Amino acid sequence: MTSAEMKIPDPREVELKLQLRPGSRAILEACDAFADPKATHRHQVTTYFDTPDSVLSRAGFALRVRQSGDSHIQTVKSRANRRGLATSRSEWEWPIGGNRPDPTLLLQIVSQGVV
Repeated sequence: MTSAEMKIPDPREVELKLQLRPGSRAILEACDAFADPKATHRHQVTTYFDTPDSVLSRAGFALRVRQSGDSHIQTVKSRANRRGLATSRSEWEWPIGGNRPDPTLLLQIVSQGVV
C-alpha cells in the first residue's frame, strides 16, 4: 500500500503563535531546537479555487494548488478551530500534475465522511 492510498483519519495542521516579551527572543534562539537554522528561499505560486457562488467557502473549506518548481500540490483545508494559543484544522494534500485542481481527489474526503 502506498502512502497515498493509506487512510489518514484526520490529518491536522496545527499553528502555534507565540508572543515574546522584549529580550526573550535571544533566549529562545539559544535553545537547541532553534540552533543554527538554515534559511531557504523558494518561489511558490499559490492559487485558491471555489465555485462562482462560493460553495466551498460557505461549507468551511478552502481548495488551493501550490506550485513550487515543477511540483504541484493540491490542498483542502477545513475551517480552523481556534482554542487559546493554537489553531487547528484538517488538511489533506495530494501531488498533482498541473496548476488546476483534480476534483476526483475531493471524493477521498467525501468517502471518509468528512463532508
